[in-house]
Parts: sequence; C-alpha cells; structure tokens
Amino acid sequence: MIIDSTDAIEVFHNRISMLHVVLESKIVSETFGIPEQIVIYDKKTLFDDQEWEFLKFPVIVKLLVTDGSAKSHKMALVFNHNKLNKLKPPIFLQAFVNHDGVIFKVYVVGECVKCVKRKSLPDVSEEKLKSLQVSNLDKNEDRFYEVMVWHDTQMLPQRFIIDIARGLRKVMNLNLFNFDVIRDTKKGNHNLLVDIIYFPEYAKMPCYEHFD
Repeated sequence: MIIDSTDAIEVFHNRISMLHVVLESKIVSETFGIPEQIVIYDKKTLFDDQEWEFLKFPVIVKLLVTDGSAKSHKMALVFNHNKLNKLKPPIFLQAFVNHDGVIFKVYVVGECVKCVKRKSLPDVSEEKLKSLQVSNLDKNEDRFYEVMVWHDTQMLPQRFIIDIARGLRKVMNLNLFNFDVIRDTKKGNHNLLVDIIYFPEYAKMPCYEHFD
C-alpha cells in the first residue's frame, strides 16, 4: 500500500517550495499566513540590501535544502549583516516574529490532527540578543524564560487547525506530516506557518499509538 507518493514528498526537500504550497492551498487569510522570506543563492545577493529590503532584521537563517538530517534542522537568529559573514549560500532567510516563546506543532496522519504547544525562542530585543544558535539553546535557562509562562498560552482552536491541515493535505496530496505555527505577538489573532516536516517524529505527539 502506498500512503504518499515520492513525487509529492519531493516538495519537502526545499524550504521555498515547501512553504509555497501554503499560498497554493488558498488558506491564507487575515488570521493565517507565512512570514516574509527569501532564498539567497550567492554572496553578492546576501550583502545587497536592495535585493531583500522588504525583509527586516532580525532574521531566522535556515538551510535551503532539507534532507531529514540533524544539520538541515539547524538555524540561527541574526540581527545584522555582520553576522552573515560566515554563512554560505544558498540559504533561506525568514523574518523573525515575536510569538511569546511558544510554537504550536500540528501533527497530521490522514484525517487525524493533533496539536501540541512547545517552548520556542522567547521574544527578544536587539540589545539583548545579537546572535543565537537555536539548536544549542538551553530552553530551561531562566534568563530567557523568567517572564514567560508558556504552558498557560491558549491553544489554537481545533476547528482552525483542522481546516489548515485539510487545506495542506489537499494541495500537497500527502497524509503524514506536521507543521509549525506561531502566533504573532503584535497582531494577536494572526498566526504564521513557519515550517513543514514530512513524516515527523510522531513519538512526541500525545497518544501517538492510538487514533480515533
């Protein structure tokens, strides 16, 4: 039995094509979308402000290619051009949006949709944080979370995440994936999809051994 086709899975090997499906799904609205983002293919473009002037610092830096390795999931939070010197294109730049340090991870297995909330990067100021390796962040450090009570954050409405999941399933023609959503602190009711992962680690999903 074939659950998902290899052609459909191919979308997940590239972040720009991965998030482009959100636009194709017609689920973008006043309350849902994706952050500003751009792919940088060479050093010249990387240091040409006019090429990506619409994207303001700080930015999240990710690898363009996603091959399922630990390296492909690494990212960095960068606040100025000086910190981009060590980066080697092609890279994927995504606007950092304050989101109360909470990320919603939505797991999809066919019609089954489960949402959990996890700690993420806390809201930061440029003065406090110049460059931060997300993968190396100790998320238990009080200095980052002293004013946050992330577990008290209200969950996304179930109807909302089911509609998003169905829209993505339809346009991607896939059944096994998860997507990460953050809630824009400034806009309140505006949510942003920041990543999609094919066949994620379902062991982190509540009751992953049982589906209704």
